[in-house]
Amino acid sequence: LRGQNGIKHVFVAEYAGGLEVTVVFWDEDRPNPVTDIFYDMFRGLIFGRWEDVETFFVLLDDAGVPSEIEFAGTYCGDSKFWARVPQHLSARLKLSEFDSVALTVGLAPCRAPLVWINTWNHAFGEKNNNTEMEMMYCLPRSDAVDKVVPPQLSSADAATVASALWPYDVSVGDRNQVDALYRGLVTTFCKTHSKELKARLGDRVM
Repeated sequence: LRGQNGIKHVFVAEYAGGLEVTVVFWDEDRPNPVTDIFYDMFRGLIFGRWEDVETFFVLLDDAGVPSEIEFAGTYCGDSKFWARVPQHLSARLKLSEFDSVALTVGLAPCRAPLVWINTWNHAFGEKNNNTEMEMMYCLPRSDAVDKVVPPQLSSADAATVASALWPYDVSVGDRNQVDALYRGLVTTFCKTHSKELKARLGDRVM
C-alpha cells in the first residue's frame, strides 16, 4: 500500500442477511513502473478510473450474527504481493479462520476480523501472506472506533505507529452505486453477485 495505493473509501450496504463491503483504493499500481504506465492507460479507458474497486460480503447466520465472509472473485488464496498475475479466486470463509484484533466500538469491546490485502491488485485473504514485508494497517476514520494498535506495533514508538495506520472514510452504498460514479466501458471483469448470494443476503435495509 505504499505510494498512492491505499484505501480511499469504503462503502457499506446492509441487507437482511449481511453486509456488502465495497473498497475503493486510490490506485492499482503494478510492481514494474514501466508496465504500470500502460496498465493505467488501459484501466482509464476500460473502467473510466485509476481507482481500484473490490467487493466482499459479510454473511449472518440464522441468529443474525456475522459468521462468514464471501469473496466473489476477490480472494487471493496463497498469492503474495509480488505475484506477476495474481489470481482472482472466490471463497466463503468462516470468521474463525481470520486473524482478528481487539477494539472498542463506543463502550463495547469486541474482536474484529482482519481482512488482509495480500497482492498488488488488492486481492483479499484471511491471513498475512507477506510476513517478510512491512505492513500498513487501515482503519475507518471515526471517533466511534478507538484507534487500534496491532500486536506487531505494540512496542513501537508513537511516530512509528502513526505512520503505519492508514485512515479511510466510510459511507453507505452498494457496488452498483459505486460503479455509477465512474464512466468506463465496463465496471468489472468479475461477477460480484451470484443467485445464491443474492438469496442469502435478502432485501436491502440500509
